[in-house]
Amino acid sequence: MSREENRHNRKRMITRGAIIYENYATNMSEEEKQCYLLRQSRRHAKTRKPCSCGMGCGNPRNHTWGRESLTRVEKLAELSEREQLEEMINKEAA
Repeated sequence: MSREENRHNRKRMITRGAIIYENYATNMSEEEKQCYLLRQSRRHAKTRKPCSCGMGCGNPRNHTWGRESLTRVEKLAELSEREQLEEMINKEAA
């Protein structure tokens, strides 16, 4: 892409971001609203992912705890380890 296309796309994304985030700035004064929209729309131009929360737009492993955050492979490894330990305990008891 040329520099001109990059500048055009950046301006386009900043405009689009301002439209998207305008709904979030309803209870702000006009000055705060302009500052907020400028900051958020520039952020939107750099990346379309607005946050890293656990509401589907972030990695679920970073937002869950315990067994829920484990992958399938990790759960299978844990199960295998538990079964091996049970076998060892049963052999010693027998």
